[in-house]
Amino acid sequence: MTRVGIIGLGHIASSYGGADTHVGGILESDKVELTAVADITQEAHDTFMEQWGDKFPDTKHYSDYADMFAAEELDIVAVCTRGPHHYTAMMDVIKAAPKAIFLEKPATCSLEEMDAVVDAAKAADIPITVSYSRHWGPHVLRMAELIKD
Repeated sequence: MTRVGIIGLGHIASSYGGADTHVGGILESDKVELTAVADITQEAHDTFMEQWGDKFPDTKHYSDYADMFAAEELDIVAVCTRGPHHYTAMMDVIKAAPKAIFLEKPATCSLEEMDAVVDAAKAADIPITVSYSRHWGPHVLRMAELIKD
């Protein structure tokens, strides 16, 4: 089973509920297991436990993702913090050497940061996927159409 850790327990990671979240998607898959989660706020952990605790009773909780990396052997790490924190988190995740990284949008706050993340991930041979899951949304499709025109 592929072991997943999530950094950041906000809306996209778990609070929206259902399969539209990282946690919901993990629950629906028979190929991955949610091994650990990290968030700096106790409120986020409490909300997670209220919504998902019965489904993930063995998932370990950490207030610092560095502690999660030290204690867990993770295959995939999902970075679901707020955008301004992605660069720092990504550089730390790459050092932790998971097999893959799932990064929420926006990937970083600058091209320079993104170039550094890509270079570090390539050097460590760690693939990154960025969640652009709303590319199919009607408003995004219309915007693309307007840009094309």
